Amino acid sequence: MLDISDVLVKKGLALRDRRMNKVNPLLEAQDKRKPLSAKSCLQEQDPVEERAKESNPECAKTVTSEPSNIAVPEEAAVEPMVAEPYLPPLLPDEKKFSAKVLHVAEDGTIYVIQECLENELGVLMLDIQDSFKCLGLMAPYSWRKGEGCLIKGSDTLTYRGKVLDILSGDMITVKYADHGYTEKIPKCHLYPFVYNPHIPRFCIPCQLNDIVPVGDHWQQDAIQLLKELLLKRVVTVHIVEPANYSDGVASVRIYCGNASVSSILEQYDHGIPTGCEKNNVEINGITDIPYEKIWRIDFQELLQNGLETPLLPKYSLESLPRTGELFKVEVTHLQTPNLGFIRIKNESGKSQISGCGDGVTESLQSILEKINSERTELSHLTDFRTDMPCLAAYSDSLLHRGKLQSIKSYDPVTCVVEFVDYGATLVVDTSSLFQLPAVLIQYPAKAINVRLAGFKAPKEDFEIRRLQYCPEWSSKALIEMVDIVGGKTLSAACRAGSENAVFLYDDNQQLVHKPLITMGLADVDEI
Repeated sequence: MLDISDVLVKKGLALRDRRMNKVNPLLEAQDKRKPLSAKSCLQEQDPVEERAKESNPECAKTVTSEPSNIAVPEEAAVEPMVAEPYLPPLLPDEKKFSAKVLHVAEDGTIYVIQECLENELGVLMLDIQDSFKCLGLMAPYSWRKGEGCLIKGSDTLTYRGKVLDILSGDMITVKYADHGYTEKIPKCHLYPFVYNPHIPRFCIPCQLNDIVPVGDHWQQDAIQLLKELLLKRVVTVHIVEPANYSDGVASVRIYCGNASVSSILEQYDHGIPTGCEKNNVEINGITDIPYEKIWRIDFQELLQNGLETPLLPKYSLESLPRTGELFKVEVTHLQTPNLGFIRIKNESGKSQISGCGDGVTESLQSILEKINSERTELSHLTDFRTDMPCLAAYSDSLLHRGKLQSIKSYDPVTCVVEFVDYGATLVVDTSSLFQLPAVLIQYPAKAINVRLAGFKAPKEDFEIRRLQYCPEWSSKALIEMVDIVGGKTLSAACRAGSENAVFLYDDNQQLVHKPLITMGLADVDEI
C-alpha cells in the first residue's frame, strides 16, 4: 500500500501538513469521502487495526514517517480497483422457491426477490429513510466506477446503489443494489456512503435457462412481453445453475402458475428452446438456421393488391371571401372561445359542399351518402403517414372525410384523425379507417380554421376550472361560446390586415362575443 500524499510531496506538487497528528492518513482520507450529517455514518476505528498497532508499534510509525528517497514509478500512483460495495444475494437452500419479480432489464436479465425477504427489504428501506432524512447538497466529489453510494430516487426515497459509469457532464449511471434498476441521474442525487455492506443485496439476477433469444439478443417486443407477464408478480423460480458471481447471474426456469415463461416466449416466436440451435445445418463452416421451422408467419397476405393504399395529394383549402364582404357561415368546431373552424354557407342557407369548380357535377354530400351505404366494399387503410387522406367513422357512426394527424397508441393501434369538413378531431382504431376514394380528394376541405376577432382572454378571471391545453381561458367561457354559436347560421366579415381573422354577427347584426365580455369571461381586443 502506497500513500499517494508521499508521491505528491516527492514530486513537489504538495507540502506535508504537520499541524495534525495523523494516525492513519488512508483511513482519514476515506472518512473525508463520506457525506456530512447522518448519525448512522459515524463509525468507530477498526479494532483489527488497533490490535495490529499494539502488537507491532513500528507499523504505526511507518505510516507517518517521512517519504523515503527510493524512486517511485509513476504507475504506482494509479487509483486502486474499487471492491464490490455489497455482498452478493443469498440463494435459498431449495431448488424451487417463490419470488416476486422486481425488474426486467433490456438484456433479458430478470431480477427477483424471495417472497420471504420482502418484509426484510421493507425494514431496510425504513432504516435508510430514518437515517438519512437531512442529506444536504454534496460538495464536489470525484466518483469512481464500482463505488458504493446512496441514491436519492425520483420518488424522494433513498436507496443503496453502485456507480456503473461516469458520463459526460454531471450525469452518472447507477444501479439500485436491492432492486436491479439501472438509471442515469445527476451527481447531486448521489452520496458516497455504503450503508450496511454486511447485508447482502436482496435482488437475485436470473436468466432463463431453457430458451435463447431469436437473433443475437432479446428484441424490444420480447422484453415488453416479459414485463407484462412478470413485473410485480409472484412466480416460481427453479434454479438450474447457481450464480457465478463474476457476473452474478443465476440460470433458472420461471413459471407463472402452471405455464413456463420460456414456453410463452416460444409461442410468440421470441425465443428458441435450448438445444434447437444445435440442429442447424452446417455447410463449409457456415451455420444455416432453418428459419422456416422457427417462424410461423405467412407473408403472402402482404403481397395482395388490396392492401396497397393509393398515395393521394393533400386536400385543397377553402378560401375566405374578400375583406369587407359579409357572408353566411356556421361554426363547426371550437378549440377555444376565439379559435375554431367555420364553414361557409350559400345564400339558401345550406353548406357549400355541392361542388369545387369546373368538371364537378355530383355533390360531395351525395357521394358520401352512397359510400356509407356500400361501406362493406371499402378497403381498410394500410398507410399511416401524417396527413394521409382517409375515411373515418365519426361519433354518428357515419364515414366522413379525414386526415391522419398522429398515432395515439400501438397496442391496440389507434390514430388521431382530423375531420376536414368539420375541424373536429377524434381517436379511432384501425378498423374504423378506410381508404379514401380518389373522387373525393378533388373537393376542398370545407372547414376553415379562423380566429374570432374582437375579444381575447381576460386579464383577471376567477373561474377555477381552466382549459388544460390553453389555461388563459376558463372552461365556462368555452361552454358559453358554444351555446352562443352552436347550430346557428351567423354572418361573418373578414378583418382587414389579419389573416383568417373574422368578426361574427348574430341576426341583429351584433357581435356574438358581447355576452362573454358582459359576464367578465373575456376582454375587448382593440388591436
